[in-house]
Amino acid sequence: MVENFRKILGGGSVANVECFFGLNGSLKNLDYNKSDLPLSEVRNYLVRNYENRFDVNPRLFEKLVADVYKDFGYDTICSGYTNDGGIDVVLRNNNSTIGVQVKRSKNKIKLEQIRSLLGALIINGHKNGMFVCSSDFQKGTYAIAERFSIELINGNRFYGQLKEAQIIRNKLSDIDVTAIRNLYYDDCYPMNSL
Repeated sequence: MVENFRKILGGGSVANVECFFGLNGSLKNLDYNKSDLPLSEVRNYLVRNYENRFDVNPRLFEKLVADVYKDFGYDTICSGYTNDGGIDVVLRNNNSTIGVQVKRSKNKIKLEQIRSLLGALIINGHKNGMFVCSSDFQKGTYAIAERFSIELINGNRFYGQLKEAQIIRNKLSDIDVTAIRNLYYDDCYPMNSL
């Protein structure tokens, strides 16, 4: 095929052919275990490759969670990675604050971790809490979370929020987001529903 293009261009080099036809491109090979990557790159990567979420640096995952909730209208504060007092992200909306614990882990979140978040919420003066994880929660965690106003966001639910935030980020907010949500059918996207 390139030989045909060379004939058309009068014997030009492959580089000339690529430039002429816009075939030139580059591949990025990012190390997602680093904590200083641009969040936009990480977001784009995870929307396409969410099964690789466990490869993302835990601190970067905390920043990602804060960035996603910023798209939903929250003012966000990421605490320090160490000595954060059990609160990784603080979400502010109007006069309310939510203390958020973020765990990027393959293991299910245990009841003790929810209790630890509850203690951190009390110590830091937050009435509401949220626990965002990349995996899931063990049995018994939902009952205590509901009792103490802690919202549990498992990996699948956060993936849905990440995709929704990408729609907002890409300035498609003029499209009714609820109409887009109605297009989902068991992770399938029907082509003729619009």
